[in-house]
Amino acid sequence: MTPKNSDLMELPSTPMLRASKGESPWGGIAGDPEEVAALVSYLVSNEAKLITGQSVSLDH
Repeated sequence: MTPKNSDLMELPSTPMLRASKGESPWGGIAGDPEEVAALVSYLVSNEAKLITGQSVSLDH
């Protein structure tokens, strides 16, 4: 956390976030840290050497 974003972390949650109950506010289910780590591990591997300049969605 940095001084610039510390205020954001203290804001009360929005109704949408409170209602989501573990779901991502953008739709779908929020990923587990292990799932994100698996994607990052793949992207930095030699197998993904042809993937460049892409936005990758990770959702259920």
